[in-house]
Amino acid sequence: MKQLLAALILLMSFPVFSQEDITDEEPVAKPAEKKKFDWEQNFYLALSTTTYLDIVRSPLRMVDVWVGQNPDGSPIVKAVPYQTLSWSLFSLGLEPRVNVKTFSANHAFAVSMPFSLGVAQCLPAQADIRGTEGFGSIQIPLYAKMYFGHGSTYDSEKDYGVSFGAGLEYNKVALLPNKFDDETNEGNKGWVMPVFALGIHFWRMSSPVEINLKYGAGRPKEYFVNGDGELLKDIDPTVTSRTARSSSFKLSFVYLMNY
Repeated sequence: MKQLLAALILLMSFPVFSQEDITDEEPVAKPAEKKKFDWEQNFYLALSTTTYLDIVRSPLRMVDVWVGQNPDGSPIVKAVPYQTLSWSLFSLGLEPRVNVKTFSANHAFAVSMPFSLGVAQCLPAQADIRGTEGFGSIQIPLYAKMYFGHGSTYDSEKDYGVSFGAGLEYNKVALLPNKFDDETNEGNKGWVMPVFALGIHFWRMSSPVEINLKYGAGRPKEYFVNGDGELLKDIDPTVTSRTARSSSFKLSFVYLMNY
């Protein structure tokens, strides 16, 4: 009997844990909620203008055209080189931009699309080949850009900054051709080419301004005949060839509107 009482007393001397005591531990931290993208702090909209310095060449294409007729009256059709030069008296555009990644107040990675319309005169790119005569041009580039210093973010306090960008651009020249025919439709299609941009950012009075230089070029293409389908010859006269490529050169002033 004494041994049974001793065992009961020893058992009762141990601490008693309730279910509440067992589960009463520090709560496990919940994973942090993903921060929502702040469009107000990362979206920019700018106005761009260009005067005279907006020059575009379409890619060289070989187009079947009527160049004469045979003695029996049947048409003579030959593939001839076709390229159009567009020179804008004035271009106006908008540039929406989104900072995809902000590294600091003075360093950001962005995506932008500075599309523009040009009051352009369009003519054959060379005197000895064919091209479209008309007016108007459109450019729609898509860039990936890096920004440093002024203009990188709304919080930057730098007085100057630079940006570098690369991407692809859709171009179409002679939006209003002087004539509509198969030759124009075939030779004056839109095209896409790689483009590069360099921007210098600074303050003008109390407004942020950018001077932007854009250059783009496509692959060169060789041709051996002129616009009438005749072989190209040197003074010798030796049969020769020439090359041409699409290109775009533009110097713009960009004014940030929602700074």
